[in-house]
Amino acid sequence: MADDRSRVPALERAARLLEAVAATRPAPGVSELARQLGMPKSSVHNLCASLVDERMLLRGVDGTFRLGPRVYELGSLAAHGEQSGPLIGISVQNDDNPFFAAEIAAAAEEAQRAGARLVSAQAARDSRVQAHQIREFVDAGARLVLADPVDSQALVDAADYARSQGTTIVAINGAATNFDGAVTTDNTRAGILAGEYLARRFPAGARIAVIDGTPVTAIADRIDGLRRALSERGGFEIVAHAVGDNSSTQGYRLATDILTRHPDIDAFFTINDPTASGVSRACREAGASAPIIGVDGSSAAVGEILDGGPIVATATQDPAALGRTGVSFGLQLLGGARPRHRTVLLPTRLITASDATDYAPW
Repeated sequence: MADDRSRVPALERAARLLEAVAATRPAPGVSELARQLGMPKSSVHNLCASLVDERMLLRGVDGTFRLGPRVYELGSLAAHGEQSGPLIGISVQNDDNPFFAAEIAAAAEEAQRAGARLVSAQAARDSRVQAHQIREFVDAGARLVLADPVDSQALVDAADYARSQGTTIVAINGAATNFDGAVTTDNTRAGILAGEYLARRFPAGARIAVIDGTPVTAIADRIDGLRRALSERGGFEIVAHAVGDNSSTQGYRLATDILTRHPDIDAFFTINDPTASGVSRACREAGASAPIIGVDGSSAAVGEILDGGPIVATATQDPAALGRTGVSFGLQLLGGARPRHRTVLLPTRLITASDATDYAPW
């Protein structure tokens, strides 16, 4: 065993911090980590920032931390070795949303269970980067590629290339053109649930603002479901429809602009919880009382629901189930299965203050 003179304090602190993040539920913030480790908050903040840069940690919009995709990549390689089992690649939209970290972690666990190994990449919200990553996975020998698409229509050439090389390609968290299959939440149902909630809250109708997102089928389906539910009930008017990039920052900017132009907005619907978080900040700053309904079922949104808003409801997704099912469904297709339906829909439910305490958020 090495003596104390050979120890590297910075690495030791990083290892202790990663262990604390892995063992703490709900996900910890800087204050909790500083308390557990007996370190100054400033030191913990700097160490977390460095680990985020290295993709060893992911920082949520609520300031909490979770293990990052690089941890799972290293674990997979250590468990299986460079040459054992089929290679699976997964590309997610970005690395600043814990949703994608949960997808990767579950995909890695399922790959390990199946005797495969998984490597991951994040596309920084750029479909060109994602297309390149898909090609790189294929060229590295991946038999199965999963993609949480940045753009459902922009990966056609990459998908065609994968299939031409005998690689199975599956979309998760949304469909994508020319892919072999898809595993996604029932997003139309998520939108319908949000619309039904608004109809109960505003039985005489209301003025609604919608904050849209990136061009993927999942988001389009949520908005389609919302519109369908509202049109069936009548009296509702979507007075503002802005398109963002699924981030808290854009949600805040767009909501600030909407509240300036339409201070009498009755409610917001956002396509995910990070966007809802940004809208929430804008509403608090403007003194607006408009309730916000999001989609994801994240711990940040549920925490705000329990605290009384402005986020009052969120339709759930299960990123771990998306990752696990994506791998298992993809391996079935790779093995020659010919299912009747090439899209697997996972269930959703709407979480409000009445049942938030009985729901375990991711």
